[in-house]
Amino acid sequence: MTVSCNTKVMTLQRLFSDVLKSSAGGGLGMNEPSIDVLSGQTIGLEIEDDRPDNTAYLKRTLESHRIVNGSILSIDDFGQSMQCQIKILHREDLKEEEFPLVRSYPSASLD
Repeated sequence: MTVSCNTKVMTLQRLFSDVLKSSAGGGLGMNEPSIDVLSGQTIGLEIEDDRPDNTAYLKRTLESHRIVNGSILSIDDFGQSMQCQIKILHREDLKEEEFPLVRSYPSASLD
């Protein structure tokens, strides 16, 4: 899956609330997502939004966490046994609340 967003203005909170948790507007409808950044300069960074001590952290932009164009996020929602990977594509023309999602599905094997 690919998410296009402006990493300079989108916050981690927006990523959690609108992209991962919301089922409206193309969101994924997860309950308790956890993000593990697999690429970029923040390899191994784990982020959850339900910890009270993360409030200030979540208000920062994706770029400030070095989640930039080409970053790969591994998303787990253990409550729903749901996992996916999201590739971030930075687009300067998008506002914070805009995040076009492109879902890709593995091709089925007929063997």
